[in-house]
Amino acid sequence: MKNGFTLYTLAWTVIFTLIRFVLSRFGLMLRQWAILAGIGIILLGIIASVVQMIIRLENRKTRMIISLIFVGSTMALAFSQYPAAVFAYMPEHVTERDGKKYAAYVNSFQDTYAFLHEYVNDIVCGQVIRIEEYYGEGAFDPFTDGSHPVQKAAFYDESGQFTEVKEY
Repeated sequence: MKNGFTLYTLAWTVIFTLIRFVLSRFGLMLRQWAILAGIGIILLGIIASVVQMIIRLENRKTRMIISLIFVGSTMALAFSQYPAAVFAYMPEHVTERDGKKYAAYVNSFQDTYAFLHEYVNDIVCGQVIRIEEYYGEGAFDPFTDGSHPVQKAAFYDESGQFTEVKEY
């Protein structure tokens, strides 16, 4: 098979996209680690495909030029996207509220919020935010330090419609 990595990467991209689409139709989504793993496999497949293509080039000069362009553009893309990735990342925790398990995503840029989705299993959680907890000002993870109590919580029903707010 001449372009093995390309074919496998394309196949995995289609499968991964279909999995996410089908889950969303059932009100579910992949948990963060599964999304990151899926995207990581796609990125590694793209890199392997390009390297495979470069190795197969006959002309040494062309191979060198394309290699330099590939390495340079990959590094430029990685450095330019790093800040976005850092700010987009939200730590994930599995927690329990009122006897129910939730997958909690912490957003702690200036104020700290936790968005709780229904826990389904180790790979999947509910798509709709069921509880939104506010912990106050500051950039911290309330699930790892444990010293910041919830100040306010908003609750939502199965369809994502607001139901009530509790202040603590």
